[in-house]
Amino acid sequence: MYRLLTGILILHHIQIVSSIICYQCTDCPDPFTETYPYVTLANNTNFLSQCTKTVMNMADGRRLVSKGTVFFCPTQTSAADAQIYCCSSDYCN
Repeated sequence: MYRLLTGILILHHIQIVSSIICYQCTDCPDPFTETYPYVTLANNTNFLSQCTKTVMNMADGRRLVSKGTVFFCPTQTSAADAQIYCCSSDYCN
């Protein structure tokens, strides 16, 4: 009985943390290289958070890529020249 109570007490104090690790950068290289000096890692512990990759097609023909993490992934964008991609596993963006 003592072991059962001890086990319950230990389990009571353990917190289960769900997190996702995503690359984070603005004007990321495309194709992507995780060794690029301005790439950092973002550890988001919000429940159901996701990694994102946003691609903007600029008027001069360039592509601007940014990566990060969000709590809610938008299903559509208001601009035809922007695409947002979301994923839900570590380093997926």
